[in-house]
Amino acid sequence: MFNFTNGPASPGPNIIRSATTFAVFHADNRRGVSAVYGTDVVQLCLGNVAFDVVSLQEITVPQEAGRFIDLIQGAAVTASVWPFTAFDCSLFLNTAPLATGLVDLVNTDNDLLVFLRDNANANAFGFTAQGTLTRPSGARAHVNSVSKVVWDGLDGSRIFKATDVINLR
Repeated sequence: MFNFTNGPASPGPNIIRSATTFAVFHADNRRGVSAVYGTDVVQLCLGNVAFDVVSLQEITVPQEAGRFIDLIQGAAVTASVWPFTAFDCSLFLNTAPLATGLVDLVNTDNDLLVFLRDNANANAFGFTAQGTLTRPSGARAHVNSVSKVVWDGLDGSRIFKATDVINLR
């Protein structure tokens, strides 16, 4: 019978759950739009730094020293969609957003610091964000963003795949 004094010889993963701050800039070059999640980017460009608080679950695996597996989830995350793809404060300060509001966001990373250690992982990371935003006219718009990357954790020569899509309807 298991008890905490006679556990397995090889311990299982360590799981830490906490709150953290999170923000991300996302560009969809094919559609010519970008989105900022987790902060009011206009306020950020004015020097008022504030990021949304989200939930973090981080897993470390004792058999894979230095590997961190992260899951970030946020409800009611600040969102804005813009008619350009560059992170440029002069554009954010002088251009009306296509839509603003709140979204639900999920960010995953199966090996956060893959580039700092020897490994054979194909690192997969990215996020999804969905929500109903408001256009400057007052009309409602639905946003669905997906950013997913898979790479070899080194220089991308073995594997590199990326998908970045922002749908605003």
